Amino acid sequence: GIEHTYTPDFLVEYYSKKRVLIEVKYSDELSRNKQLKYKFNAAEEFCKKNGFTFEVLTEKEIRKDKIYLQNIKFLSRYRHYFD
Repeated sequence: GIEHTYTPDFLVEYYSKKRVLIEVKYSDELSRNKQLKYKFNAAEEFCKKNGFTFEVLTEKEIRKDKIYLQNIKFLSRYRHYFD
């Protein structure tokens, strides 16, 4: 019942207008930090209401597909561009 703010790591909008909120976490952090579950549930609810998709990526997914890593490195330069 307490309102909190949450800022995901990335918002990606594709040419097709598909919008994806992406959170990047280490896999061991996901298992030890129980508060993330509540944040991610709220993010998923927001996404459903607003036509977004929500994804959580770990080092496993990022390193499995090199394009993820290249994209994250590129996008991270613009992380605070709109602050």
